[in-house]
Amino acid sequence: MRGTWGMQKLLKANFLNTDVDEHTNVLIIGFADDEFNANEYVLLQKSLVTDDKRLESNEVNITYNDEIRSTFGGILNVVLYKDCVEIELDNNASRQLQTEKTIQISFAEKDDNLLKLKTHLMTMFQDHEGVFKSEV
Repeated sequence: MRGTWGMQKLLKANFLNTDVDEHTNVLIIGFADDEFNANEYVLLQKSLVTDDKRLESNEVNITYNDEIRSTFGGILNVVLYKDCVEIELDNNASRQLQTEKTIQISFAEKDDNLLKLKTHLMTMFQDHEGVFKSEV
């Protein structure tokens, strides 16, 4: 545990996908234990088109292992390291996702994928000052 955020859930991601869905203008970052038969995964999504009528359109949606374990907002901190990312959740998000307050996702990514991940995380949290930090 690198952060000091208390109890945490560990996920070893053997698959990482980060991309923009051009049809929906949604930035998607996914971590999974397997590319095709995932048992554990974390999915982050954020619309790149803000809609003032829908509050959640400005928030990051986080899903943990199942669509029913999903919530908008509730992410307090995200720290990217060379070999992992740590996501700290508020109490409500932790309850909604049925997990610990901190999710640590380890991975082994090449530098070009790591830079793409960093760029997409920066974009995803640009409206939430101080939430995203990078040690890369």
